[in-house]
Amino acid sequence: MKIRVEFELTPQEFRESLGLPNISGLQDEALSMLKDRIGSDIDAIDLNKVVGSWFSHGIEASKKVQELVTAAASAVLAREMEDSEQDGDDNNE
Repeated sequence: MKIRVEFELTPQEFRESLGLPNISGLQDEALSMLKDRIGSDIDAIDLNKVVGSWFSHGIEASKKVQELVTAAASAVLAREMEDSEQDGDDNNE
C-alpha cells in the first residue's frame, strides 16, 4: 500500500510548520559582515602570490593526476591481457 501526501508550502511556511526559527535577519547580518571583511581585506591580498600558488599547485597536481591515471590504465590493461591469455590457454586444452 502506498500513501502519498503532497503539500504546497513556501520555504518560509515549511520552516514555520516545523517550528524552526526565522534566521533571515541573522543571515543578512552575517552576509553584510562578510562583504565588509572581504572589502577591507581585498587591498591586503597580493594577487600575484595567490595566482602563482594556484598555478604552481595546479601544474604539480595535474602531473600527479596524469601519473595516477596512466598507472591505473596500465594496471587495467595488464590485467585484461592476463585474463585474455588465460582464456586462450583454457580454450587450447
